[in-house]
Amino acid sequence: QTPPARNGAKLVSAIGAPELIAYSLDEYEKKATMYAQQPDRLAAIRAKLRENRDTEPLFDIDRLTRDFETACEMMWQNYADGNEPRVIEVPASHPSVRPSQAK
Repeated sequence: QTPPARNGAKLVSAIGAPELIAYSLDEYEKKATMYAQQPDRLAAIRAKLRENRDTEPLFDIDRLTRDFETACEMMWQNYADGNEPRVIEVPASHPSVRPSQAK
């Protein structure tokens, strides 16, 4: 319910692992205990994160940088046009080709 908690939930979602989000301290403790007691489930999460490194936008620094630069340009243009601050949406960019994927 706090900004840091929402930010953490967004980051976990951005890496493709929303199942790690806990909505209460009790749920957090249950998830932590479950992963500690079930190493196969923890291993599955680790494997998923390894796979997601090559597909999820948060892990793609080039794409993240392009999107951030676009956001800054859009905010500046909104200001230069004399508009009030507003929510902007950055259009989806094309994923960059990562060295591990290049042929």
